[in-house]
Amino acid sequence: MIKIIENDNPIKLEIGRDSLYLATAIATYIENNPMESDFFCMRPDIEENIFAEVLGVLRQARSSMNKHDTIGFIYLDKGQYCVLEAIFWFGRNFGDDVAELEELHDDIWNVDIPLSKI
Repeated sequence: MIKIIENDNPIKLEIGRDSLYLATAIATYIENNPMESDFFCMRPDIEENIFAEVLGVLRQARSSMNKHDTIGFIYLDKGQYCVLEAIFWFGRNFGDDVAELEELHDDIWNVDIPLSKI
């Protein structure tokens, strides 16, 4: 589950533990395999430094959750939110072709990421 709580700049998101795990897993794969994933070739509008910022936000949110938390909150600006959308786009379209993501692919399809209106 991903829900926009505040649609300002930055966008405040409520994100479920499982969705956060999936986003982090997909982004980590892209980070570790930039040439194999072709992510930045398919999405030339995404700058690697903004991608790294988003991955840092996701990792920070994951590490700050305790074992009983089911949701977390993250703040992303509009550009970073577009990167989050692209991360899930990649996971949906290519996750079944990636050994590290294959077992998560069905779960990735279940994540509904709302469009920001900023």
